[in-house]
Amino acid sequence: MEQRLDLDAVRLLSKWLSARGEVTAHLDLLTAFGPNAAEQVARNLALVERLQEQSHAAWRAYRDYVLSQTGERAPRPADS
Repeated sequence: MEQRLDLDAVRLLSKWLSARGEVTAHLDLLTAFGPNAAEQVARNLALVERLQEQSHAAWRAYRDYVLSQTGERAPRPADS
């Protein structure tokens, strides 16, 4: 059975992955300072927090879209 590609879901997932990549790239850059990494992160907390918030917003948009398309309620974590 062939399923159609949901371009909106792909776009939203791509946007989230890009936002996560920005957070990771910025933290990688800051940790390159070695022993001074904590100081660099402290100086850039507002930027890191903004990047984290953008990433979280992108994830929520993707999650909400997928749930709206499947008619599912928010899934509960699976038991380990």
